[in-house]
Amino acid sequence: MTYRPALDGLRAVAVVSVMLFHLDKELLPGGITGVDIFFVISGYLITSIVIMDFDQEKFSFARFYQRRISRIFPLFFLVSITILAATAILYHPYDFASVGTSVAAAAVSLANMLFVMLPDDFDELPFAHYWSLSIEEQYYLIFPLILFLADRYRASRKSLSIFLSIAALLSFIACIVLTEVDSGWAFFLLPTRAWELLAGCILAVLPFSSKGDDGSSVSNDKIDGLLASAGLVMIIASQFLIHDDVGFPGWVVAFPVLGAVLVIGRPRESRNGITERLLSHPVAVLIGKASYSLYLWHWPVYAIVDYALYTMHDSSLIVLKIALTVTLSFASYNWFEKPVRSLLNRPEKRRLSYLVFSAGTVVMLVAGYSARKAEVAFNDHKGASRLVLAGGSNGLRYGLVKDEIVGERSVNRHVPGVSDHDPLPDAKSFKE
Repeated sequence: MTYRPALDGLRAVAVVSVMLFHLDKELLPGGITGVDIFFVISGYLITSIVIMDFDQEKFSFARFYQRRISRIFPLFFLVSITILAATAILYHPYDFASVGTSVAAAAVSLANMLFVMLPDDFDELPFAHYWSLSIEEQYYLIFPLILFLADRYRASRKSLSIFLSIAALLSFIACIVLTEVDSGWAFFLLPTRAWELLAGCILAVLPFSSKGDDGSSVSNDKIDGLLASAGLVMIIASQFLIHDDVGFPGWVVAFPVLGAVLVIGRPRESRNGITERLLSHPVAVLIGKASYSLYLWHWPVYAIVDYALYTMHDSSLIVLKIALTVTLSFASYNWFEKPVRSLLNRPEKRRLSYLVFSAGTVVMLVAGYSARKAEVAFNDHKGASRLVLAGGSNGLRYGLVKDEIVGERSVNRHVPGVSDHDPLPDAKSFKE
């Protein structure tokens, strides 16, 4: 597959928008749509590679998943274990237990299913951004099988594109309907997000062609350039115009998704317009190449800095967050992500990918589960009274509101880390 620098530039637009959104929603209220752009790019690139393998009769599920593992999981494990260790040191046990739960869910690509069940304040967790990775991994457990069956039964590109288009339409309708019912479920579920990945897949199945059947040109460079520019404008405008009050994700996500489709889906011969050149700028390409590292590191860094240094001035926090994110991201990209991916993609080392995946998953599950089951104890004031709150989830809930119960008195709070039914329906508190 021919390398196209502008796609890395589009990745840069996506990751910078997400980073700014998480830095301060007022900076870019619709910056979260960068994730939607990532979905379209992913669908396009992965499908293009798989179709090329089928055309060359060298597709295998083992090779497909080996490439996914070498691309995604080494850095994923590094960031996860590093952040888990940092939160073990810096976080209170109760908060660390929540971190452990999210790590365990992310290890098996179910972070999105966990977060849809949690209260609205889950986004304070360092791994809250892993929901999008879980959606992609769930999608790619299914989609290669569809392409495999299409190839096995000799389905035409036209038939396959019709099938994918129907699936995308149904997913889009489900997204709109469920957003009205429960936007959280619409945001996190694969069935309501699949249409964004499918949009990129359809581009790969039926790429635009600048030549007709007789070899004559059916493409106009100016029109193609205008369409690509319109797509980029739609993407940028969406980041400023979309906000929490418009019903997100819903139908409004169609604008950044369509924008990404217009930018990506240009005939090869007309990829020399201003939008293509802008997105191919060396700085944009550099950021785009490191976009996965930037995405993985940025939110944990933001969350931990806010948690540990909450008394620091806002402007200083912003500078520190950006500096740490950029430093960690480019260091890990150059000294870990690239070398490890190159190593694992060597023919003689490919089996090592599965060992890395298995070991990393086990470590994350064990570490996450251990953190989740730890007792939750707050403070250790010698000689102070101890406030014990019993009652499962009720105990956990009231364990965070000590001031409302005991006022200014110094106490030690203790919430046993057990999973049980509420033994005290009224959540009575006892002081010893």
